[in-house]
Amino acid sequence: MQYMIGQVRSEDATHLKKSISRYASYDSNGLEPAIFPDSKESHAKMGLNHPQLARMLCPIKHLMEYQKLPSQFLCRTKNKIESGEIKMDARGWPALLYKGKVAGESFDQQNMQDGLFEGYIVKRVLKHILTGPSSALAGNDFHISNTCNASLHGMMSFEAEHIAYGAVQARSSISSRDKWSENDGAFSYRKFYYRIIDVIRNPPDEAWAAAILQHYNLYVSSLRMYSI
Repeated sequence: MQYMIGQVRSEDATHLKKSISRYASYDSNGLEPAIFPDSKESHAKMGLNHPQLARMLCPIKHLMEYQKLPSQFLCRTKNKIESGEIKMDARGWPALLYKGKVAGESFDQQNMQDGLFEGYIVKRVLKHILTGPSSALAGNDFHISNTCNASLHGMMSFEAEHIAYGAVQARSSISSRDKWSENDGAFSYRKFYYRIIDVIRNPPDEAWAAAILQHYNLYVSSLRMYSI
């Protein structure tokens, strides 16, 4: 069973790499500099090596530093990660999890839950996986095939696990790795996955957690999901 789960996860990651350049760009026109899905050289230029993707991967608490000196952030961050000064691990939420046309642009340090798990790339990745690639950039009004994953599995509502899986695949897909791996340096996707589930299931604010699930259920309205 674990082998089968691993295979599905790896297949999702492989398919996402082909489309992630458009999903990562808010206007879906692609990234600058451009990333070509079938090029291994392009993969090497992703992650922290790409200015737009670096911002998305940036731990949210370090985002202010990135905003002040984005062009210098890449080199400085690499050095700080290598030295251990910046710990890019599952304990720090990446900016891609937050809402905004630009990752983390509306982040409020006084209210860190505001906008958390509402990042556009997470939603697009979930739609790609659950309702098909053609739905990922189609807004809320799109055709659902009876053969899509959501229909095949009789999915009626979003759970914390769905959001966590989408976040894992979103982060993995914009990294510089060309294949799925459970770890990206010090970043453990397993810990990341279970941390997201725990935050939603055992939140400091029950109303916030309910609103997040409702947000996702309403977002993909064509699935006729029930609000929670």
